Amino acid sequence: RQSYVAFFNLKYSDKYTFAADFRRDAVSIFANSKWGNFGSASLGWIISQEDFFRVPGVDFFKARISYGIMGESLGQGFYPGYDVINVKNLNDAVATVFISKGNPDLTWEAGKQFNLGLDLESSYLNATLDFYSKNRDDMFFTRNVGTSLGYRSIVVNDGSLKNWGFEFAVDKDVIKTQDLNVNIRVLGS
Repeated sequence: RQSYVAFFNLKYSDKYTFAADFRRDAVSIFANSKWGNFGSASLGWIISQEDFFRVPGVDFFKARISYGIMGESLGQGFYPGYDVINVKNLNDAVATVFISKGNPDLTWEAGKQFNLGLDLESSYLNATLDFYSKNRDDMFFTRNVGTSLGYRSIVVNDGSLKNWGFEFAVDKDVIKTQDLNVNIRVLGS
């Protein structure tokens, strides 16, 4: 495994944030697609810092948006891109049998995620609300084949999955003294 990573963060006028990263990964388990490029970017706007924002009791209010792509290469054995063969003795003759049939076209599984969120901090309540959409493409799948080929299955990129939903967190300090802090938090999805 080999990786190169670059990050960039910017905060402007204590109101606006921008972050980006780029990642170039390589793994030896793939025969032809060893390298994958992945990245993400996010924007944030601290609305409570704007002059027009006048909500009594609200100390902090922020809107966020982000999108990113992450690669997955693990979980499919040591070298699913290559044929793995075992040498055996068959009636005093050399025989080879597949341990696993490799797929030279196997490539990175890609996870793409979009997120839109709000953060609120006030003197009476703190809350976070997020909408997310996750898409996985080129998912690894073990495809069964006819055993007359000399092997039973081969790993392929042959699946996709979409998840989306909302997540929230709300918390409140019930007791807050110098010696004791009791907080109640409710999470949901």
